[in-house]
Amino acid sequence: MAAMCPDDPCSFSNPHEAAVTSVHLRLTVDFEARRLRGAAELRVERRAPAAAVLLLDTRGLDVTGVSRLEDSAPLQWKLESEHEHTAYGTPLRVALPPEDGQPLTVAVEYSTRPESTALAWLEPEQTAGRRRPYVYSHCEAIHCRSMAPLQDTPAVKTPYTAELTVPAELTALMSGLREGREEADGVARCRFRQPVPVPAYLIALAVGDLESRPLGPRCSVWSEPGVVDRAAHEFVDTEKMLEAAEALCGPYIWGVYDLLVLPPSFPFGGTENPCLTFITPTVIAGDRSLVDVVAHEISHSWTGNLVTNRSWEHFWLNEGFTMFLERKILARLHGEPARHFSAAGGWKSLRETIRTRGADDPLTCLSPKLAGVDPDDAFSTVPYEKGHAFLWYLEQLAGGPTVFDPFLRAYVEKFRLKSIDSADFRKFLEEYFAPTPGLFDKVDWEAWLHTPGMPPVAPQFDSQLADVCSDLSARWLAWNTDEPCPFSADDLTPLTSGQVIELLAQLLEAPPLPVKKLEKMQELYDLDARANSEIRFRWLRLGLAARWERQLQPALEFVTAQGRMKFVRPIYRDLYGWEEARPKAIATFERNKPNMMHVAIYTVTMLGLRCRSGRHLRRQLTVLRRQLASGANHDNESPSQRERRIMDEEEKRHSLEFYSVFELLKPKQASTVELLQRFNTMKFSKEAVVEFLEDKVKENRVLQQRFIEERHQILGFDLAAAHFIIARGGRVRLQGDPRWVTRSPEGSVPLPGRYTHGMYVEELDASGTEIVYEGLENFIRLSKLRALYLRDCPFVDDWCVDRVCGEYRHTLQHLDLSGCRRVTETGLEGVAQLKELKTLTLERMDHIRILPYICLLLEDAIPGLEIRGVDVLQPPPDDLLAAAESQSQLEAPGSDQSDAAAQAPADAQSQSSDTTQTLELEAALLSVPEGVDVRGIAKCRPLPDDLRASAWLACLDIQQDVDDGLMTFTNIYDLPEQQMMREDIQQLVDRLGNDEDDRVSVMSDVESVLTHYCKSQRDTYRRGNGWMDILQPLVPLKLNKPELYFTFTNILQRYIPKNCTKDGDPYHLLRLLLLYHEPELCNFLDTMKVAPDSFATTWLNSLFAATCDLKALRVMWDIYFQMDDPFLIFFLSLVILVNAKDQILELKGKPRAQIVSTVASLPCFIQADDVPDFCELANFYSMRTPKSFRRKLYPSLFGVCAPHLSSLLTPTVPLAQSLCLPVYADEILSSMDSRDAPDVLPETELVKFFLVDCRPADQYNAGHLPTAFHLDCTLMLYEPAAFGTAVSALLSAQRQATAAQHSAAGEHLCFIGSGREKEDQFLHMVVASFLQKRSLYVSKVEGGYQAVHDMLSENLSALTDHSARHCVVCTPDEAPAGAGPGGDRPDAPQPPQPAAGTKVSLIDRLNARWKMKGQQVKEKLVDIITNAAMEQQTERHVSSQDKGKRYRNMAPVFSLDDDEDGPGSDEELTMPVETTMELVEIAEYMRKPELLEHFKCQHIKENKQAHPSLLLVTPTQLLVLREVPDKPGWARLAARRSLTSVVTITSKKKRPELITFKYGVNDGDGMTITDLDRFYIPRAGEATKAVKMAIIRLSDDTLGQPSDGPPGKTRQREAGEPMEAGESAEAAAEGAEGASEALPPAEAASQEA
Repeated sequence: MAAMCPDDPCSFSNPHEAAVTSVHLRLTVDFEARRLRGAAELRVERRAPAAAVLLLDTRGLDVTGVSRLEDSAPLQWKLESEHEHTAYGTPLRVALPPEDGQPLTVAVEYSTRPESTALAWLEPEQTAGRRRPYVYSHCEAIHCRSMAPLQDTPAVKTPYTAELTVPAELTALMSGLREGREEADGVARCRFRQPVPVPAYLIALAVGDLESRPLGPRCSVWSEPGVVDRAAHEFVDTEKMLEAAEALCGPYIWGVYDLLVLPPSFPFGGTENPCLTFITPTVIAGDRSLVDVVAHEISHSWTGNLVTNRSWEHFWLNEGFTMFLERKILARLHGEPARHFSAAGGWKSLRETIRTRGADDPLTCLSPKLAGVDPDDAFSTVPYEKGHAFLWYLEQLAGGPTVFDPFLRAYVEKFRLKSIDSADFRKFLEEYFAPTPGLFDKVDWEAWLHTPGMPPVAPQFDSQLADVCSDLSARWLAWNTDEPCPFSADDLTPLTSGQVIELLAQLLEAPPLPVKKLEKMQELYDLDARANSEIRFRWLRLGLAARWERQLQPALEFVTAQGRMKFVRPIYRDLYGWEEARPKAIATFERNKPNMMHVAIYTVTMLGLRCRSGRHLRRQLTVLRRQLASGANHDNESPSQRERRIMDEEEKRHSLEFYSVFELLKPKQASTVELLQRFNTMKFSKEAVVEFLEDKVKENRVLQQRFIEERHQILGFDLAAAHFIIARGGRVRLQGDPRWVTRSPEGSVPLPGRYTHGMYVEELDASGTEIVYEGLENFIRLSKLRALYLRDCPFVDDWCVDRVCGEYRHTLQHLDLSGCRRVTETGLEGVAQLKELKTLTLERMDHIRILPYICLLLEDAIPGLEIRGVDVLQPPPDDLLAAAESQSQLEAPGSDQSDAAAQAPADAQSQSSDTTQTLELEAALLSVPEGVDVRGIAKCRPLPDDLRASAWLACLDIQQDVDDGLMTFTNIYDLPEQQMMREDIQQLVDRLGNDEDDRVSVMSDVESVLTHYCKSQRDTYRRGNGWMDILQPLVPLKLNKPELYFTFTNILQRYIPKNCTKDGDPYHLLRLLLLYHEPELCNFLDTMKVAPDSFATTWLNSLFAATCDLKALRVMWDIYFQMDDPFLIFFLSLVILVNAKDQILELKGKPRAQIVSTVASLPCFIQADDVPDFCELANFYSMRTPKSFRRKLYPSLFGVCAPHLSSLLTPTVPLAQSLCLPVYADEILSSMDSRDAPDVLPETELVKFFLVDCRPADQYNAGHLPTAFHLDCTLMLYEPAAFGTAVSALLSAQRQATAAQHSAAGEHLCFIGSGREKEDQFLHMVVASFLQKRSLYVSKVEGGYQAVHDMLSENLSALTDHSARHCVVCTPDEAPAGAGPGGDRPDAPQPPQPAAGTKVSLIDRLNARWKMKGQQVKEKLVDIITNAAMEQQTERHVSSQDKGKRYRNMAPVFSLDDDEDGPGSDEELTMPVETTMELVEIAEYMRKPELLEHFKCQHIKENKQAHPSLLLVTPTQLLVLREVPDKPGWARLAARRSLTSVVTITSKKKRPELITFKYGVNDGDGMTITDLDRFYIPRAGEATKAVKMAIIRLSDDTLGQPSDGPPGKTRQREAGEPMEAGESAEAAAEGAEGASEALPPAEAASQEA
């Protein structure tokens, strides 16, 4: 995204360089085309002498030309579509002419579009009069840019004039003074003037059939003829309100105050346009009960219009102040109790908003961060009511209204005609009340302004008027409908309309009323007849909550008749919650959408937010640690992929996702086939009925235990949990009461029905109940819970245990899980979180075989724990003992497994000693601060706030109180960029909010530091280079000037990569790391042309200071400085990208600018609690990455040299041209653990290379590394079929070597070339082919074999079969005989014979085999591709029409047989281990377009155990999805079978549903059975037919394609056949020779069919 305005993150404009000082609009209103056409003439003032560009905000405007108005000279301009943003629009860049001392007016010719978000075009039928069309605008917050090209930010305020051309029969109004109207030729030209400077969002227009009525000397009301008289009656007291406001705030300077009552589609209560307030018609109640909104809009004439928020992050300065003034006006008109009553209602609305949005929603901050956020997303009652509560609180602290009212008037006078932010307000508040020191010392500004959720202090309101409503609502709630009705029609007579609204609001907060009560209320009070829209709105919501069908149609009519968002959004939300009403609500919304304004449609349908919670990250990290400890691994699967697979279900549960219900549930057109499939899926077998009933029972159980928020609001968390469990047969014991509370014989719960202070649950017994995971949500926030008993709960599983342990890890002391058969050892691992646990009861848990040993571990992890019901001294079973002994022999001391096992208790001990470590660190810093090992003490954990400054200095090796850092500074501030630097320092200090006494000294220190750094390092300050961002967390540490200088310099030189410029090396390195670990994500970003330098600049050049929250940044730097790894920034960036992979991939098809904006803002969502997990994951990725590139890149990225020379440091690695991550020879030799390798690196943890030597065969034969596998890369060009076979064999060998833990094994593919440009061209083709297939961990040895040879020059015997005579490195001038593309040397030396008694390694034996067969294999490989003799044969592929003899030794493909023994019987075959199967979402597979059929079945394993599964048929494969019992909707991919490998399909005559599929390969002598699957398929006939037809289609498709080689040669080698270490990949293809005599199994299937 382009750079945003310094004062406003939601604007592209540049008023700090070139500002618009006045505006003139010449516009024609075209109703037919729904466009405004004309020009915007902008007077421009250069505020920077060198300003050459004017930036304007636009959104959806068609610009046709830009010129200088004074001489009509055209100006160069460009709509920068590459920076287009969904909400912010597109910047218009205008090149300004050279400064000539003359006035400069820029004229932009343009037209709006019909979809302009600022304009609402109404057909005559949509108006009250139904005679004329209508258009009106709404520009707040950032929609003016879709009506005119302006600097659309509240930081810019200008006067404006306008000329509107409209049809003569219509009236035009604008937010200014009317200057005249001229009619001619059927059109009218109307002129307007607004002399007071206003921001762009206050420019407004309305054109329609309008009339006016006077309300006073300065006031009139405008509306359509049929509405204007009622409006005049309603707003007759407007002049009185205006006078009351003047008494508070001073004279009204705008001249006139008119009201315009708009059509019903207007989405707001009112809009404060100067001189012309827009008002919704919903406030016309007939009794003037809702005219308070006018008081609100009048107040805006001072707070909002006269004093304006500088950006939308400080919107509360507009709305909070205005709400405060509105209620003061009400107090002057109706008395102080009316003010309190209104404020109490506002507080209730705020509480409802916070509950709906979530208390941790950052947009509930009073001053939220809006970078990258549409301000419409932040629109809510928060800035109104939270801002009002803050001012109410400040007024009480100041001494009440008599003291605070003069301050309000002084505030308006101080900032009139200006735009300010929260810091300006705070500064003036403290200055004004400075004579009374300490008055606001107790104000927690951070909590009020920047903390989400409810305010930290709740105001106290007079409840005199509200008590009457509370009493009546309590009586309605308590009334038993079986008793006589105690109410009468006179109940509401003494109440005002506001009190009736409050009564209904209180009833809405309670559980839904029975329909019988609502019917009685309607009978007595006749609420349906009320014209007051606020009463009608709440009355309808009461009916919808009760599912009263009588109210459904009135509710639909209500949301259709008007478009006010205050009413529309909650009603639609209630309708959606009513399942039976949902379809009607959706249909109504879709039908009425054309009549609604953009902002109303947007807020209802287009809101969407996805962010991951910190809890998800912690769970992800926990599973990652477990897998590392157990050594679990999956081939070709990155850690991120593995974690997503394992934690996918958890992510869905803990992610925060909000989607538009109307877009998701919009009816879609279904095809006839889809309809048939939809209505023919019912099964009536006994099994199907049982399955159906079980599903319904499960659904009902979950439904009955769902979390009901209203219950917790009424009862409180403890009583709600007690009611919940007692009603289900459990019991509780309350604090201070020894008795257990149970259900009475009559079935009632003997507990209070409302929240009662002091009643806390201390023990909760749910034994024997059917509590499920969802039901545990009712046991939240039980602060006094000490004991939980879950004995014999049939549905308590590992997930339940994990949830309980996570919720009460600091308080729970007693836990009973006896008889919970679904709890496994995995669930018991979570018990280790309960640090206060004293007793754990585990009776009848014999299904966990290793239970005694788990208990021993738990006792070690939790000191003082007593475990009951388990004999920990019983001897282990023999099989477990044997397995343990075998494992101990395999594990050498110091191995990864032993290290991981030893680390677990160390982690637990570390967590329990935080206090001790803090004291130790404090003592060390006080004694010898410069020599403290902070990392050794703090263990890379966050540092205490009071020790952070000293600890950072120690980590950075800076002596405290250093006094010579700036001795050479001359105190001369004469840099060319000095003024720009001072401006940026001013903004930095403003952001930090320093006290006035500190501001000067802080600015002086910062300027000295930066100026001295620039001079001493010969560097240049540039805006946006990250320096100010780095200083932002340093300045609050209160360091002295030398300490600040050295800290800043150390961070800049040690941790900030050099050359962070476009196409710089740091970005290339980040891309290579992403390609190494997440090739799919890297390829996506490459495809979308999103390079790292487009989104990661602020990450790298500020160490995330420019993008992260300050709290999170401090924790990040705590850990960063302790780890002292300059390359950690790249791995943190990698983790951020990988963690957001799904979110990024969902942006496919979006504009590039949106993708860049989204990715660049990812660090903004990191919370402080998540940072340690991010850093640990970054460290994990670092350990899984080769290290040797660091040493080569360090000088160019972090080497200490003058910054102006850093660009001359060319890295050893040309990163811009690197195809993949480079690895160096020393690391390769180190990973082989070669004893003779000189000067090698320490062993690289967790990085094991699978070496692939890609040189020609003759070079390989003349010497190679012992563990390298040969793959002749020239085959890719000359013999592609053989190359494909060789690659398949190579990958198979890699898997087998990894499984066997062979010394040559490794999941990191590292390719070695010759190091010579000619041969390595083929190597690059091979590496590129692997990268295109998104292969993980692909690297290349830099310098190739030549680099390895040079490193081993003193010990060439370490190379296998090295021949100095034929080695191209030893004799570079001699070309090997017979060299050519993949050729061999006929005189290749014979492998040496081992001495007698010498043990020959596997590698040596394989090398010897290659030597003996080299030439034969070469000939056979060539023969496979180009066998001339085979070309003469007439053998051809068999089609489905051919008949004749079958293949040798091959049974019929489809047959019925009772005898299933024979070749390939299941006794000889094994099934995959379940823990290694991929976890997948069933629905995702069902949506795949290639799916032909799917069948429910039972997959029968070799032990005769059946598993519920799904058999999926695709055009080329059979897939078996084995359902996961404890994860509905999820399955494990048990098998993936190619249809070409199906040999036979058999079934038993007596049990035709029992189907066996056998698979095989042609070994030259016939078919060899390699595997089988056995299923019990209820629809066996349909299933076998579907498979048969798929095989026939596949065979016909294959026969219809030309073959790559001669007949009979299409099948080369099975990819699964083994290839051993050291063997040439081409030699492995020898096994394919015999396959040429037989046809593929798919053809056999076709023939048999």
